[in-house]
Parts: sequence; structure tokens; C-alpha cells
Amino acid sequence: MADSSIEFVIAKMKNQMRYNKQIYSLNELLSIIYTEDFSGSKLIPISELEQFLSQFGIFLTNIEQSTLIKHISNDDTSVSLCKFTSLFKIDPPPLLVKICKEVFSKLNKNGVIGIDDVWKYVNCKKLPLVTIFGRKIQYAKKKFEDGINFAAVGGLVINEKEFINLHRDMYALLPHDNGKYFVSIIPQIWGV
Repeated sequence: MADSSIEFVIAKMKNQMRYNKQIYSLNELLSIIYTEDFSGSKLIPISELEQFLSQFGIFLTNIEQSTLIKHISNDDTSVSLCKFTSLFKIDPPPLLVKICKEVFSKLNKNGVIGIDDVWKYVNCKKLPLVTIFGRKIQYAKKKFEDGINFAAVGGLVINEKEFINLHRDMYALLPHDNGKYFVSIIPQIWGV
């Protein structure tokens, strides 16, 4: 019998998003979801789940869909977009946290980085969407900007926790080897 644990289903969805739709970052996934808006309710009817998943290149068996529904269903009729995206959030690896803290300490003023200042520091040519996956710089910049918008809870500045979360979300969908490479280039992305 095939594995239908939620861990297996999440791993399968990550692989399918990467290989079927070239979605390599949680920021990409979030930007697609929130620009679509899906009627503003942030809920997907269970009857439309298969169609919703196919937009991200995700194709699950009936058993795998049942496993997914058990974890993200609000009731017997719909699934939560928030719970769906939270499936892909991870605890940031200790090395990523350490490097982000070091980089942040070199960039911040008064414990925060202004959103406008971000563009003074970041080198979009070094973003993983460009260096690892060959995306155009403008595309990577747009997805990075979306990531900043998701991370900057306060709106005009990013604090250390938000800075770490920004990188955690860029890391979340990367294959393991690419994730190690991404962590190693974070200082280059920020020019420190």
C-alpha cells in the first residue's frame, strides 16, 4: 500500500510544484494564492480542491487528497488557504538563522531595515530564483518584493524576525542541496 501520511503528501506536493510549475519559493506560492484571491473568502470548497491544486501542478490520488483534507479542512465543505500554505512553512534551519542574524546585524539601523533601504542592499542577481533556477532578474525581484510584503508585518520596516522569516520562506520549497547553497549565499545577496 502506498504511503499516504501527511508528510508524504506534503513532500509530493513540493516536488510537483517545483517540477510541474517551477514554483521554488513559498513567496511564489503565496503571491499566486493572494493575487488570485479566490473570492476573498480564503476558503476553497472541497469540490474545487482538485482544480485548485492543479493550478500549482499538484495532482494527488483520492487517498492523498483525503489525507490533505483532514489537515486543512475547516469543516466538511471547505479547506482553508491559510492552513494549506502553512503546510509548507518550516522551522528555519539553525545555520540559516545564524547567517540571517549576522547579515541583519550589519544592515539594520535601530533594530530594523526600512523597506526602501532593502533595495539599496539586495543584489537581485544573487537571488536563488536567478542563480539556481535561471529565472529572469525582474521576475525574481517581483517575487522577492512579494516576500518582503508578506514578511514585513509592520509595513514600512523589517525587524530581525521578519528578516529570518523572509529567508525561511525562500528556503522552504528548495530541494535539500539547493537549500544548503542558498544559505551559503545569503551574505552575497545582501552584499556583506
